Amino acid sequence: MLKEFFQKDGDQFVNDRAEEEIQKADHQRTVNREIGKRGGRPKKTEQETESVTESDSDSLANRNPSQTPDTRHQTKPSVLDTQSVISTTPGEVCACLKALGYLDVNPANPKLIALIDAGASLAEFQNAAKLANVRKFAYVIGMVKGQREEAAGMKLHTGAMPTRINRDEGRALAAESLLQQDQPVEIEITPEGAQHAIAK
Repeated sequence: MLKEFFQKDGDQFVNDRAEEEIQKADHQRTVNREIGKRGGRPKKTEQETESVTESDSDSLANRNPSQTPDTRHQTKPSVLDTQSVISTTPGEVCACLKALGYLDVNPANPKLIALIDAGASLAEFQNAAKLANVRKFAYVIGMVKGQREEAAGMKLHTGAMPTRINRDEGRALAAESLLQQDQPVEIEITPEGAQHAIAK
């Protein structure tokens, strides 16, 4: 497996991509250090703050490239807001399960990838992991798969749901047809207070 990703260079193994990433990180550290020596980002005057444009904000971001946006004041998406749902990655699922005590995680598991591609969320895996009787990664995957298959197989009502008006109209028609049959009708009041026409 080592030969697949690394090349032997003398008595060391080298990965070209890893070396590039290390060089990029070293360069970024140097840039950040220089910015820090100059006192960081210069203070803005009140007039400058009012007239910030997109090009200004881009240049400010480039002065301190390691700064991340402050997300504490952003609103979280609603559970029902499906447009803003961020897709889950296998790595996120495995990191979460590892934090919950599952040590045999595998982000390359084909069933895990298929479930995520089908729309399984991180919350589904978290809940399954918390409910699982066995601390095995495959067991959690099986639980999520089973829950999704069960939900897909449910026979749910289709079409418009009956309203109270429709129900009351149906009762009225039933009572009217009983009255037209020349049979005595007795009204029974149930404990719930609903009236039912009963033919005798």
